[in-house]
Amino acid sequence: MRSATSCSKTLIRSDWRRFWPVTFFYAFLSFFALPVGLWNTGAYSYYSGEYGTAAAEAVARAWPKAELAYESLPGFAIVNLFLGVVLAMVLFGYLMKPGSVGLMHALPITRTRQFLTHFAAGFSMLTAANVLTVVLSLLAEALLGTVDAVPLLIWLLCVELMGFFFLAFGTLCAMATGWLLAVPVIYFGLNFLVMAYHWLFAAMAAMFMRGLDTARFRYGLGVEWLTPVVNLTDVLDPDDFTMEAYQKGATLFTVNKAALPALLIYAAVGVLMLVLAWLLYRARHSETAGDAIVFPWLRPVVRYVIAGAGGLGLGIVVYQIFQIRATRESMPALVACQLVMGALVYLAVEMLLRKSYKIFDKRTLLGLAGLWLALIAVGVCIKTDAFRVERRVPAETQVETVSFNVAYQDRLETDDPAVIRGVIALHRALVESDRPDEGSGYYFNVTYRLKNGTTLERGYSMDIHDPAVRKALTELMNLAPLRQNALLPDYGKWGTTFTGGYATNMQDDHQVILSEEQCLALYRALEADMENPRTPEDLVKEGFACQLELNTTEGTYVVWQLNESCTHTLELMKEYGIVFTRMEDKR
Repeated sequence: MRSATSCSKTLIRSDWRRFWPVTFFYAFLSFFALPVGLWNTGAYSYYSGEYGTAAAEAVARAWPKAELAYESLPGFAIVNLFLGVVLAMVLFGYLMKPGSVGLMHALPITRTRQFLTHFAAGFSMLTAANVLTVVLSLLAEALLGTVDAVPLLIWLLCVELMGFFFLAFGTLCAMATGWLLAVPVIYFGLNFLVMAYHWLFAAMAAMFMRGLDTARFRYGLGVEWLTPVVNLTDVLDPDDFTMEAYQKGATLFTVNKAALPALLIYAAVGVLMLVLAWLLYRARHSETAGDAIVFPWLRPVVRYVIAGAGGLGLGIVVYQIFQIRATRESMPALVACQLVMGALVYLAVEMLLRKSYKIFDKRTLLGLAGLWLALIAVGVCIKTDAFRVERRVPAETQVETVSFNVAYQDRLETDDPAVIRGVIALHRALVESDRPDEGSGYYFNVTYRLKNGTTLERGYSMDIHDPAVRKALTELMNLAPLRQNALLPDYGKWGTTFTGGYATNMQDDHQVILSEEQCLALYRALEADMENPRTPEDLVKEGFACQLELNTTEGTYVVWQLNESCTHTLELMKEYGIVFTRMEDKR
């Protein structure tokens, strides 16, 4: 090895020779996911004569293959998540062994060239597997008689950018530690750190804030972007890639306009991570092989991040165990559990970092005090709603659409300004009310889709004896869209040219045939009943076990439930001799 250049070539050949099984396994998975999948798609898709023209049949044959290539991308995002850290571990594993790192750094090659050589070896193996997959896929398509290279080239671009990002991410994590098994811990911890803390805060908020629970929490755009694999699987999902869109020349990037920008942004972040990893590689000392964290300035960050997450999460678990028989939530008790568990995790991390049991000194006690202050501050902020999460009610101008249901009525989604205004008024009344009635049966669940692309979801049990809540609920119920949705959701959709229908007693399945004239008369009666004023009690009032089906030439109007407020309809049904029994059980 007479020069650094020849040494670099030797290192690349060595990496390929020693670590090819990693990318071989990846290529093996890719082979069955894409080339074999394409072959099976073509082998079991026969469209001859179904679409009329030869051009239409060609599109029908090619579209499933393009769809398969695009639909495989979310799965490959997950595969590359694991591949990135495995490659980083094998390529830079020598940094974790004192003998190996000393030998490598004694070679006549600079650290920069060693770093770039190892990374290039890993990325070239990844690229070779991806290119081989595309070549075999093109061969499979050629044998099936319909070759479309565009989806496969887009697939190649996507997996290359994802592979580069995750490999750079894994390389950065490998530079921070001297323990091989700590690399995946740091890697996956950083990948899901923001989402994990978001969930912990959401779990605490759901315990002490009305209207919130963990099922209603939605990860915002910031949380998704900082959890790369979640964001990539979302933006690469080709939901709208239909055959008609493909026929018009649509691709993944035209159907999912956020896909390419997201990939390029993550690739740019990968470049920054690679530069940072290179700087850390040059700065780390060979003697730190075997240390959990090789940089002293990074150790406090590790202590607090791990101890904070452990204290919050394990504290919630312990609190729930001891609160099984409790009737009310207690923030002091929760914080006490979190302080104890946070201290245990902090001390355990301190022992690992120092590689000693002798950790009880002034520095440890000061660090532990700082952790306790942080945990107490989190509890105080949630209990006092310092960030106005519980009291947040969006302004009407912020809302694009609203989806909600009251009591047991069908869910309604609308952009009607009057309904949005009514929902916001009820939401505000519930937020300001201090009289929740958990056993009333009056439930209100709402999801706002805001104009900034985010959503806000809340759920409440209402006390209708609160004057403000009752007033807002009554006004909302009596809006025309809600009266219609409660009685005849498809009102006006199918016209009024009836062909007959049925009235069914759901208690005993007895059915009465309705004539065209009776259907029209019942429809007019239902129209009149939609104008009747409604009260909150109508929401849970016991109804009749009946179902009306009014058939038109276009479709069928279905009425699932009637109660005393449907005066015109019930009176007309009595004239027709149609009598329904009441439902045995309240819903």
